[in-house]
Amino acid sequence: MKIEQRFGAVKSFELPDDWIADEPVDLGGRRTVVFRTPDNPAILFCNHFRDEPLSKSGSSKFQSVLYSQFHDLTESEIEDLDDVIEGLNNKTAFSIRQAGTGYLNDRRIIRVRGDWLESQRSVMSCFIDVDGSGQRVQNLYFGAPIGELERWSELADRVFLSIKWSETSPR
Repeated sequence: MKIEQRFGAVKSFELPDDWIADEPVDLGGRRTVVFRTPDNPAILFCNHFRDEPLSKSGSSKFQSVLYSQFHDLTESEIEDLDDVIEGLNNKTAFSIRQAGTGYLNDRRIIRVRGDWLESQRSVMSCFIDVDGSGQRVQNLYFGAPIGELERWSELADRVFLSIKWSETSPR
């Protein structure tokens, strides 16, 4: 099923036909839409857009990391990206297994893979500079209970690779 949702930097993406969407959640300049498999609602794909701008310092750090040569993130960079990755650098709440920069369908991203410790959920997440200013961030992630993400990784890859970006989005 093709989801055409002009939402932040995303124009569309594809999910299996039987997946269902939760009601969108709008809170103070943020919008989240979650899609789930009906057989196991703990398996999900989430599109989270923050339309509230980052601080000048936060956006500068985001752009510096995002637009540099592709690399694995250092501990210092992860700390600097606190405003962008919101909580994923909190070692008591989240265990990062992989963090780095790269491309997703010709679009620069910061990708983070790891586990939420309290909720026992694993995520494959990517953070996008929505408009090239470094001020607006979009987070797309695929989540599953810890120990199940590997089983779903082929589908997660297909979903991420199906993403089409808005034409006004920076490359």
